[in-house]
Amino acid sequence: MSNEDRRKQILSLISDEGYVSVTDLARSLFISEPTVRRDLAALEKEGSIRRTHGGASFIENGPNFWPLNMRNKVNLREKEYVGRLAAGLIKENDHIFIDTGSTDFCLAKALEPSMQLTVATNGLPIAMLLASQPTKTVECCGGFYDARDSAFYGEDTLEFIRKRRARYFFVSTGSMDAQYGASGFDSKGIASKHAFSENAETTVLLMDHTKEDKVSYYQVFTWDQIDILITDRRPGDELMEACRQHRVQVLYGPGE
Repeated sequence: MSNEDRRKQILSLISDEGYVSVTDLARSLFISEPTVRRDLAALEKEGSIRRTHGGASFIENGPNFWPLNMRNKVNLREKEYVGRLAAGLIKENDHIFIDTGSTDFCLAKALEPSMQLTVATNGLPIAMLLASQPTKTVECCGGFYDARDSAFYGEDTLEFIRKRRARYFFVSTGSMDAQYGASGFDSKGIASKHAFSENAETTVLLMDHTKEDKVSYYQVFTWDQIDILITDRRPGDELMEACRQHRVQVLYGPGE
């Protein structure tokens, strides 16, 4: 196993548990404790985790606060599955909006390279990835650049979005709850999400199962603002009932 793969697994375990001891990490990954300590030191240097006595925990409130390149490493298999399901909705010559999150990036990776599409996004990595494909017409919003999210925000971003229309808007958030809908830990991207949603025929929420039954500080979307929910496994009964009541279509994978 490479250093990169091993550290991705460590991040995933910390994501699931919140705190994991060196001993438990070594036992789970069948590696030595000195190797675990070296990996934790490297991840702490990157800004991914905080080492504590005997183990490691999240910085601040978890992976939703991490830079995008770190969030891309957590629950990657689940996010890639969601991305593939979402890509199945898209047809040749569609116009689509894609938000800035790590699951949104997995959707961009899942798009067929030969498919003709027009894509608008405020996420720089998504724009760069798709712009390398000759069949894609890609527009990236301008505005204030946020390095942590690798994304553009602000009034210039909103003005750009308001002048465009799309069939789908694909978006991900930090949490999902049957009562409160979609929520997140950060407010700065909410205005652009709303602008994209208002100018799209269909808003598609992309969510891996670890975000289910959680409520974050900022509400992003009410249930009435969501048209389709895509996740990697069948949501729990409460969430399924909320989707039924609000006529939200649910697409999900087989889970584990």
